[in-house]
Amino acid sequence: MCHGLQLGLLFARIAVESELSTRAQQQTTWPLCPQCGCRYRSKGMVSRRLKTLIGPIQWSRRVGRCPGHCRGAQCVPLDTALGLSPQQRVGDGLQRLGCLLCVMMPYEPAAWVLAQWSGITVSASSLWQWVQHYGQRALSQLDAEVAAYSERGEVVPEALSETVAQLRLAISADGVMVPFRPTPKLAKGKTEWREVKVGLFVRLEPHLTRTGTTVSRLVHRRGSPIWERFNALVSICAGKPPDNRLKRRVNVSG
Repeated sequence: MCHGLQLGLLFARIAVESELSTRAQQQTTWPLCPQCGCRYRSKGMVSRRLKTLIGPIQWSRRVGRCPGHCRGAQCVPLDTALGLSPQQRVGDGLQRLGCLLCVMMPYEPAAWVLAQWSGITVSASSLWQWVQHYGQRALSQLDAEVAAYSERGEVVPEALSETVAQLRLAISADGVMVPFRPTPKLAKGKTEWREVKVGLFVRLEPHLTRTGTTVSRLVHRRGSPIWERFNALVSICAGKPPDNRLKRRVNVSG
């Protein structure tokens, strides 16, 4: 099984590198330098290496430079099309998998499992930095959503495909005791246990098994934890906005 997986990942890397090489050979339309207005010129093919879910991949692509040698005026159209930042060395998919593993286990075992899957060794400290980065991004997104709610008084609904929108919606709610510390980001002070209400919203997708039995699969899972009274969660489940005291405590995650 392990050898078959590694062989499949090898073929995947070969296919991806071949496709990237093909795209790199296509004609490039160079943009204008934002500083002097001159059109970029190619300075040749430059190699790049990236750690991904299928392992490390390497390819060469055209890099453009301003003929006026403006400071920092460099352009890599293929990297832009792929959504890669200039100093990025790890793919988003690998970082996402690493963060998901850290949700289920400590950093050291998560680093070991990630290495077994992808063949790429990542330290526990790197996983911690990934979690902090994406956690901060999620908090910034949440703050923006809360600010938009405060201004307009309504929550912008998530866009659903026609197939998902036609599925039955199941709603469940429960409470869990969570320990809180008085000082943020520090394990100091007396622990205070408080109840957090959690609402779960899922779509039920019919699925036919090999034995001919129809079962329901849970798809499009969404959660809504609230650190307040249960009736506030009921209001959210009913599509009603909570009162002002609860705006900061509503978090919807995938």
